[in-house]
Amino acid sequence: MGRLGGELLQGSRSNAARSVYSTELPSLRLSMTQCPRRHRLVSFAAMCTLIACTGSTPGDAAAAAARQQARQKLLVTEIRRDLAGSVVPIPWNQSEVAYDSEPSAVVPGLEYHWATYRSREVTHAFASSVVGTMGSTSRVIHTAQDWASLAGPWRPRSVSSAIRACVELVHLTHERVPHARGHVLLQHAPASQWPLPGDSARVWRHVRDTTGVTLPALGDSTWRISLWMVEPSPFVLVWRYRCVLPAGSTARSRDAVLVATDSILRTG
Repeated sequence: MGRLGGELLQGSRSNAARSVYSTELPSLRLSMTQCPRRHRLVSFAAMCTLIACTGSTPGDAAAAAARQQARQKLLVTEIRRDLAGSVVPIPWNQSEVAYDSEPSAVVPGLEYHWATYRSREVTHAFASSVVGTMGSTSRVIHTAQDWASLAGPWRPRSVSSAIRACVELVHLTHERVPHARGHVLLQHAPASQWPLPGDSARVWRHVRDTTGVTLPALGDSTWRISLWMVEPSPFVLVWRYRCVLPAGSTARSRDAVLVATDSILRTG
């Protein structure tokens, strides 16, 4: 028998060591004092294998499960608040809530957790909510300030990263649907982006400048972005947004702003 096995079995015969090895999993409790003596070494080896293969302890798994439950509680609370404000009563069935997650495309370490609700009983019922997580901090995202507080010290380092951050803010706070993303309107965009042939002409009769970015300057520690976005909407062809993002170490999360300033409606 190896040295580790001999020491473990010798320790199991000692009253002082009977309750040393104990661990918990979300749906399983292992206690060496409750196992038959011949299985204690096997149980300890299985626990060591779990740690080696997953890189985490059973305590880590339990903590992760608790964080997930807390996030889902936040998400469901937000959805129920939205549904309660509906003019038309909407039936509620929590089993019809779908969950999804995705990483931020611009901020390293930031992850978004979504919940969407579609009732099977009525066609008008849809609601969604999103929680951002950075490390051990989770927060419901309603505004640009919510997002910036999670992003922490991250700042755009280029024009392209500032535009991508603004687009991500639109997705989180305006569109609010996990996989229905809009895209930035480009001056020479292909005609295939428009559902109807007349949409393109209607848009370009009103749109003169598509995207503008003002870089941070002395005395103004913010990025300022103006852009038009084509979004998956049955009523609106394009939206125009004004986006302000913190820049530099002196900027604060409350400096972040996203405002819809114009739109072009569909006709027909």
